[in-house]
Amino acid sequence: MELQKGIESLQNAYDAHLDKLRTNKFWQLQPEKNSQKNICYIVYDRRSKLYKIGITNDLITRWRGIGSSTGTMPRVVLAVMLEYGYDEPANELESFLHKYFKSKRQSGEWFELSAFDIICLRRLFWAKVEGESIIDNIPKHLTINPTLQISFH
Repeated sequence: MELQKGIESLQNAYDAHLDKLRTNKFWQLQPEKNSQKNICYIVYDRRSKLYKIGITNDLITRWRGIGSSTGTMPRVVLAVMLEYGYDEPANELESFLHKYFKSKRQSGEWFELSAFDIICLRRLFWAKVEGESIIDNIPKHLTINPTLQISFH
């Protein structure tokens, strides 16, 4: 029951965010600016046990860059490719997620998320974001990551 409430809370907040976004005329007139980075991703750093919520136009290059800067290769937990003109801009989704999880922010774009948060994000991406393609490694991630204490089989 608590999980369902968490999922609904995140989805309702995202719906409200989209309603505001759809009425923003400035955003509608700026396609070249908003289409530069079209992938919103969540990666996990095993060393810090934190999740990074970010955007990029090249997930592989970004993944390598994060690994280089942190000293360990992160695990891509979830990523969605958004299409301009159909989906909201990736920077808007990223901004929404940063605000929604602001109480869990540790540093910059790094957050201390729980298994509950990850499951809610997965449901949001599959039910509401509906991007061109979704990379979903959550079942594998939750099985492997013992700190989350959840296992999918």
